[in-house]
Amino acid sequence: MTPKDVPFESPQEVEPQAQFSPLHKPRRRSKHPIVFVLPVMGCLVLLAGGGILLWQFAHPSQSSKPPPGQGGRSSSGQLTPSSGCTSRLPGDWIAQQLPPQIHLTEAQVKTEVQSGKSVQAIAAAQGIAAQQLYQVELHIMHAGNVRWQQQGCLSQSEYNDNERRAKAMTPAEMDRFFTSLYQR
Repeated sequence: MTPKDVPFESPQEVEPQAQFSPLHKPRRRSKHPIVFVLPVMGCLVLLAGGGILLWQFAHPSQSSKPPPGQGGRSSSGQLTPSSGCTSRLPGDWIAQQLPPQIHLTEAQVKTEVQSGKSVQAIAAAQGIAAQQLYQVELHIMHAGNVRWQQQGCLSQSEYNDNERRAKAMTPAEMDRFFTSLYQR
């Protein structure tokens, strides 16, 4: 090639050399664009959350209340009452139910019992027959059992045993039981 074959370029046609500047550096593309990283991170978070949720169902904490009709299990495997179940719970509730049925307040019944009267004697003074009182007491015992079972404090077999015992009580035994509730 001769110099004549090379086309002549005027200085205006030649592009000026780009000056070196950190602002004009070419950008490198990463191997894993953020478009792929975010969904992967989201899946990991969902899997971890799901694992924790499954663990919570498999290993319930001691403070969680068991389903109705079931207590927790002790270390020996025995059925135990759920949290909030105490031996006073049914007695206290039952003691609150009887006074309105005999037209008195709980404090009035308690005062009368502590002065030496039985619940049957207190009810008789209010004009309530012994057999009528007995039926009211049976109904209250049944309602207490239902309530205690719904709270998870009684298993089905304990509920059945309590119902059988209450129905087997004579009016005199029922009177002693109800009288004892107000002697505490």
